[in-house]
Amino acid sequence: MAMKIGEKIKVLRKAKGISQESLAKDLGVTFQAVSKWETNTTAPDVSLIPSIASFFDVSIDELFDYNALENERIIDGICREAARCRFKDPLHAEMILLEGLRRFPSNESIMTVLVYVLWAIPGRDKELIETCIRLVACATNEGVRCDVLRILAEAYHRTGEYEKIPPVIERIPEFYFTKMECLAKLTAGQTSLDAARFQMNLSGKSLLEMLEIMGMRYAESGDTDREDRCKRLYDSVVSAFINEDGKVFEIAGYEWIPGDNE
Repeated sequence: MAMKIGEKIKVLRKAKGISQESLAKDLGVTFQAVSKWETNTTAPDVSLIPSIASFFDVSIDELFDYNALENERIIDGICREAARCRFKDPLHAEMILLEGLRRFPSNESIMTVLVYVLWAIPGRDKELIETCIRLVACATNEGVRCDVLRILAEAYHRTGEYEKIPPVIERIPEFYFTKMECLAKLTAGQTSLDAARFQMNLSGKSLLEMLEIMGMRYAESGDTDREDRCKRLYDSVVSAFINEDGKVFEIAGYEWIPGDNE
């Protein structure tokens, strides 16, 4: 369903990273007017529509969310095109996404793919952090928001800004079950099987990462026996996920064993 113009203005404003006061000043209206637009209490005067569209660098049709289905098709194409080349040519993928954001400046799907692309490009941590912060502010999908918070925390770790990590992690809800676990347990047939396989691989990746971390911490403390045990468990888990062809048994597209996603 297409959003109302007030909702669209709010999304565009947050994507641009400006306050209601700043927008009001640029458009020559009061802060209260902008606030009423964004809560759909009132709508902007017709005479302001061209100025608002120009300010956000969108067409009037886009401002009113016309041609929503066509826009969704275009956005999906942008994301798929970038995803296809994000490993082999991440800079080209970034260019595709930035061009998409110039056309759809507040789009959550494009920004989400951009986060993953920037994460893979060395030396782009500043842009990654800025994009994560923007996306967290405007994301409507809770799953996307949580994953972007995780990536933001990892980006701060990569840049050595360790003091910023705990407040970000505190914003991530704590769950002891997943959607895939529920589907595996509470459905039947292929749906249950696909969910179980998907969760198996996520859990396998998490187990390997935790074994690596535990091994490092035991090594730091000088507990070589437990460090060696973690290494043996790690190797055993990897072996359990290798099939007779020497490949990881998992759903295509979710490769996680190091070196297997080339």
